[in-house]
Amino acid sequence: MICIRKYQECRFEIYWNKNLFKEITSYTGWNLFGASVGIFKNQIINILLNQFFNPGVVAARAIASSINNAVASFSINFGVAIRPQIVKSYAAGQREEMLRTVFYGAKGTYFLMFFFTLPIIIEMPGVLSLWLKTPPENVVLFARLILLDALIDSVNNPIMAAAQATGKIKLYQSSVGGILLLNLPVSWIALLLGAPVYSVFLVSIFFTFVASIIRLFMLRRLIDFSILEFFAKVLIPVASVSLVAIILPLIVFRLSSFNIYRLLITVLLCSASIIGCIFLFGLTSQEKQFLKSVIKK
Repeated sequence: MICIRKYQECRFEIYWNKNLFKEITSYTGWNLFGASVGIFKNQIINILLNQFFNPGVVAARAIASSINNAVASFSINFGVAIRPQIVKSYAAGQREEMLRTVFYGAKGTYFLMFFFTLPIIIEMPGVLSLWLKTPPENVVLFARLILLDALIDSVNNPIMAAAQATGKIKLYQSSVGGILLLNLPVSWIALLLGAPVYSVFLVSIFFTFVASIIRLFMLRRLIDFSILEFFAKVLIPVASVSLVAIILPLIVFRLSSFNIYRLLITVLLCSASIIGCIFLFGLTSQEKQFLKSVIKK
């Protein structure tokens, strides 16, 4: 009320623009479709497991999902933090700056997720035995596969932000969403043919990987995005860090039986291996210089 009294420009006014309303509705609707597909992908696995197997399997899947939600929250928050910068750079016409943020964000999200995921994946049996005493059957395998699925999907957050920044998301969301919706028929057919219970998770991982590739092609169509550059600057460093960092922790896991000391050693060894490999293989020279300046400050 104070603003209305003091400032002439502060007035309520009915404004209607048919084209703008159509554009906003389309953008919101396709974003809602994309979010719904993500929920559907997760919930359909519960429905299928409940139809084909006993409640213990569903409980194991619920426990595995809880572990994934706790771990993934760190990378999700990182993705949320860089999203405004991607949108701002695109709106300002700063294509190179936007792509640099997308590449940095994809690597950063994956590395952050990998940092928390690797020790849990390796020591999953011991962690669950400490938490639940007697974990349900299959929960270790389920949790490992769900975390692997989330790890693959973690590089997609900046790509989705870049696609949404363009405002032209109909083809992007329909293509990616259509791929992810195939989880239902393929998983259902696999279970009907007698596939093991973990097959639904393998199907989910496969379509997550396929959808990630489709996202790259859709982004190239939207903003003249270089897939080869993404491979060189993101996927190759990510794969190098993952393959090398896992070696020493896996050796310790194989050569000793579980106890609290091995768990602590594995966590410390995973942390040191990941940080060292990121610095050696995962960062460009400019990123290393930036990191060094941050540490010095």
